[in-house]
Amino acid sequence: MNIFAKILSTLNYESSLIAREIGVNAMTDVTGFGLLGHLYEMSADNYTIEIAYEKVPFIKEAIYQASMGIIPAGSYNNQIFVEKYVEFVRVLSFEEQMILYDAQTSGGLLISLPQDKAKEYFVGVTRAKTQVYLISTGDTPSLIKSFDTNTYELIDRRY
Repeated sequence: MNIFAKILSTLNYESSLIAREIGVNAMTDVTGFGLLGHLYEMSADNYTIEIAYEKVPFIKEAIYQASMGIIPAGSYNNQIFVEKYVEFVRVLSFEEQMILYDAQTSGGLLISLPQDKAKEYFVGVTRAKTQVYLISTGDTPSLIKSFDTNTYELIDRRY
């Protein structure tokens, strides 16, 4: 099956059940508001959330598509709405920034959980054959982006 069809036809069911069982600070599916829009929503405009760009999973062709100007209008709307709350502490290309604003239809779950529950969550999702990515930095509560999938490569940093 084509990777795009596989991602779009996969639900976040297993990940969400495990997260609810363990107890999380916040959880949302990454859709039209993009990763940065949903992070802003989760922060309730009360918290600073730090992520490491190099840890964020995305389909390897996304940068190439963005470099050709294939960026949904909703992504530009997300950028306009959220950019006043975003600080890039290292230089990212326009395409890399737009990936973080990307208006998605099936972007996995974004989960914030206390660090003491992160290991338990990782064990549960590993058993369920779910891919998870720790995208937070430093000593902040764990911030995870999760996909219910069998193993396949989402990231290729050799573009």
